[in-house]
Amino acid sequence: MDDELYSRQFSVEHKMFYVDLKANANGHYLKISEKSGGRRHNVLLPASGLNLLLEALQEACEVAANLPPSDDAPPLEERAPAYIGDGGY
Repeated sequence: MDDELYSRQFSVEHKMFYVDLKANANGHYLKISEKSGGRRHNVLLPASGLNLLLEALQEACEVAANLPPSDDAPPLEERAPAYIGDGGY
């Protein structure tokens, strides 16, 4: 079993997201999971790519902050993730 080094979960628009930093015999990695409608999808990223992911997310946030609101979506500040807490799921 992989060692869990960090874990956080949060909810956005009726979906649960999980961010886990883990370690195994091959090294450290980030696992991002989305759970919606009883289904779960995972993305695994070697820890060596965390800074690249952070850069991409920061750029995406800058672009999203400048988008005009869509008719069916709440304003961006209202769509910010609600923190649920650390721990298992």
